[in-house]
Order: sequence, then structure tokens, then C-alpha cells
Amino acid sequence: MPKIKKGSIASEYLGDDASIEQIAPTELTSTDIGGNIEPLSSAPAVDDVIPNSPVSPDSPATESPRKNNVPPFIQKRNGYGLLENVDYVFDQENGRVDWRKMVPTKFLYFNPQVLEDPKRRAAAESRYSRPITDVKIEDANDRDLVISLAGLKHIADIRGYSYVGLTPLKGCNEQYAAVCCTIDWIGNYETGGRECSFDSCASAHFNNTNNLGSRFLVEIAENRAFSRAVRNFLRINIVSQDEISGPKQQEESQVVTPFTTLKQVMEEKGVLFETIKKKLIEEKVEDAENINAVEDIPKIKVFELIHRIKAKKK
Repeated sequence: MPKIKKGSIASEYLGDDASIEQIAPTELTSTDIGGNIEPLSSAPAVDDVIPNSPVSPDSPATESPRKNNVPPFIQKRNGYGLLENVDYVFDQENGRVDWRKMVPTKFLYFNPQVLEDPKRRAAAESRYSRPITDVKIEDANDRDLVISLAGLKHIADIRGYSYVGLTPLKGCNEQYAAVCCTIDWIGNYETGGRECSFDSCASAHFNNTNNLGSRFLVEIAENRAFSRAVRNFLRINIVSQDEISGPKQQEESQVVTPFTTLKQVMEEKGVLFETIKKKLIEEKVEDAENINAVEDIPKIKVFELIHRIKAKKK
């Protein structure tokens, strides 16, 4: 058994005769589950993780007692790819992990749209046969709940992943953002021990965000894409907090929309509506002859016009 290197930090705590096995987990062995699963993790040598301190004896850092930076426990995964210190809930019909039931209730709350919309609230209270304020989270229907971003990160950590990538899609601008999220999930018994890659995409624009969110379209799109990648792969059918637009924080007349933005840009650049309509007809935009107001312009064309007019020199 390899020994701790003399003079290393680890030897100060365990002694020069201690072995690496005393402080680091051994390699996990595979378990035969319809095939051999490769070991899921192995521990590096101690001196690779904790090299000899480069701090000189005269450094101020040596004046105070050295902290005992030892984790309370080391997370290990068994041959099934499951964490040994976590109590899992399983679907007794298919044998898979019930990831929905693995979400702690502290990460769940009632959908604000259900609470604030009189019709949706009445329908929910009719299903529960009592006021919605008297319904416990654990008794609520998934369609009435929202899961927080922190909850999805928590459950993703338990499932285990090796990579998360966020890629903005072409066509993003000040009024529209779209992002795809790729997550490489580590292998477990549900995937036959094989690593799986899963993608989900999401968008954010003026019509699907609240007034605060409309200022951070890229960030909202990133969170939505990550949330959907986790939810869809783990079969958690609860909408995430980033996927709902949220309550309006301004009067409707003050809400920023693509149409109000286009009007503002037209005014700033001195562009008349008649000029816009003539241009749309020349470019053979469908049904352009019947466009009689900014609100009649197709939304996808509105975003393009905003960008083009902004680039125009006054």
C-alpha cells in the first residue's frame, strides 16, 4: 500500500506511516447490471491533490494555527451510480429513480399564476375541495407547482454530470435571445452505465418575460434552457420559476413590447409608418398591403426592422 509522502501536509495529520487509503476513497468496483459497468470514479494520490505548501516559514500565514480543512464526508457512488449517502425513491413499476419525488419540498411553491388568476385559482380549489392556502405542497398537483432553479441544481448534482454547456443561437439581439443547454450526465444503472448527453433549448423575449426579466433576456434564456434540460431528462413535470413570465409589475400601457420598441426607434430615427409599409411591400412580405398599423406587422419582422432602423444614420 503506498505511503504518505514525508513532509507533506497529510503526514502532519496522519503521520509518516499512514497510507493513502486512510484519507482517500478507493476506486469503486463495477457491478454486473445487465453488463459490466466501468468504475465510476477513483481518488487521485494525496500529494496530487494537496501538494507541499509553497508558503515560506516567514509568511504571515504561518502565524495562525493551521485549519483542519477536512470534509465531513466524501461522496461515493456505488456500482449502480448512486450516491451512498442519499436515500433514493424508486418507481416500483419500472425500477427507475423517481426524480420528481427526490425534489425536497423547500424547492417547491405554488405557481403565482394559479394564485393570482381568479379562474385558475377557483379551478384548483375545486379540485382540492378547500382553499388553496390550506393545501400542503406535498399534497399539491404538479401542474399547480413551480420548482426553483436551486432545486433543479440540487437534483442535478445528485444525479451526477460531467459537463454543462450553454450555446446562444444565431439571431439573438436586444429584443430576443435563444440558448441551447447541453448536459453530459454520468452513467448509472438507468443508462446501462453509459454517459448520456441531453440538449434543451429555450428563448426569452418581450412577450414571454416580465418587465424585469425583459432586461436580462440572455440570462433568462440560459436559465430556462438549463431548467428544461434537467426537467426533461429526469422526467420532472413541474414548470421552473424561470419558465413563467411572472406577474406584471407595470400598467399595461407601460409594458415594453416589440411594437412599442419599434415605434420608439422609428420616432428617434424619423422613420414614418408609410415608409415602413412601402418597404414591406417592396420586399414582398406576405399580406403587406393590409398592414395598417405597427401592430399588424409580423413579430419576427418587427425584430428585424428594429435592428435595421437602429443601424440607419439619421
